[in-house]
Amino acid sequence: MSYATPLEARIAKKVTKAIVDYSLIEDGDRVMVGLSGGKDSWALMQILDVLRQRAPISFSLVAVTVDSGYDGYRHDLISKTCEARGWEYRIVHTDIGETIEELLADENATPCSLCARFRRGVLYRLATEVGASKIALGHHLDDFIETLLLNLFFAGAL
Repeated sequence: MSYATPLEARIAKKVTKAIVDYSLIEDGDRVMVGLSGGKDSWALMQILDVLRQRAPISFSLVAVTVDSGYDGYRHDLISKTCEARGWEYRIVHTDIGETIEELLADENATPCSLCARFRRGVLYRLATEVGASKIALGHHLDDFIETLLLNLFFAGAL
């Protein structure tokens, strides 16, 4: 069974190497993938699904989305795509956005790190509910650098 494209093959090779080198996924794992709708999380879910079908071990996937409650967030597009691809999918609607606005109403702080912490808490709770043994989040080096700079400029800390 070959990969759909040369790009998919290159990504699969790198992801497989990381999984093997760091024992990220083991036989029988249920991996919960945080699916935000961004390109990183879509790529992660897609490549893990491809690898799941080819792997010499058995593991399952469940995609989850945390809706922070901001106007205009199109979780319907995510759910329709997951359904079309046959992926198990869960969405959790929260009022994280409203809570952050209330907490930071009198401050000039950036809500990014606080929102991320709240979303992470929701993901941990949801992992237990769906029986996940692992959580996979699609982040790359640019995300790391962006977070580093946000912390430096807005929090004054590294």
